[in-house]
Amino acid sequence: MLSCVNEIQNFMFEMINDEWEQFKSETHGATSVKTVTDAHMSFLESITKCVNDGSVSLDAYVESLKIHVERFSNVLSCLVDTTESSSSEDPSTRKYSKLCEENNMINAFMDNVGDIKKQYETELGDFLIKLQNGETRGLGALALRIDFNGYYSTNVSCIYWARPCVVITDE
Repeated sequence: MLSCVNEIQNFMFEMINDEWEQFKSETHGATSVKTVTDAHMSFLESITKCVNDGSVSLDAYVESLKIHVERFSNVLSCLVDTTESSSSEDPSTRKYSKLCEENNMINAFMDNVGDIKKQYETELGDFLIKLQNGETRGLGALALRIDFNGYYSTNVSCIYWARPCVVITDE
C-alpha cells in the first residue's frame, strides 16, 4: 500500500514538474498578461485533469486507501487492547477457556486483516484497469509503476477473479 501511495506521489510530482516546465517555456518572454494567464489556466487544467480525468480519480483512490488504513488501525488497536489486558494476568493461572478465547480473538484478527487485504487488492485491481484505460497522458505508465513486478496483474485473487475475462478470437 505504501509503495502504491509513493508511486502516486512521484507521478504527481513528475507531472506537475513537466507541466511547470511547459508553463515556463510558454511564458518565457511573454509580452502580454493574457499570454501568462492563458498559460497559467492551461497549467491548472492539466493538473486538475490528471488528478481526476473523469474515468480515474487519483484523489478518490487515495481517500479509499485512507479508509483501509483506518480499518486496519481499528482492528490492530482492538488486538493490542485485548492482548494487553490478557498479558497482565499470570500465564500459569490462566485457564484453558481463556486461552481458547485468545486464540479465537487472534483468528478473528487474521480474518479481519484478510478481508481488508482482499478488498484493497480488488479495489487496486479496478484502479489499475482504470489507469490503463485512462485518457490522461501518463496514467498507463502509473499503472505499470504501481504493478512494477506484475504481482497485481497476475494475482488471480485481485484482478482476474474480480471481473469476467474477455477473450477475442479471429473467427
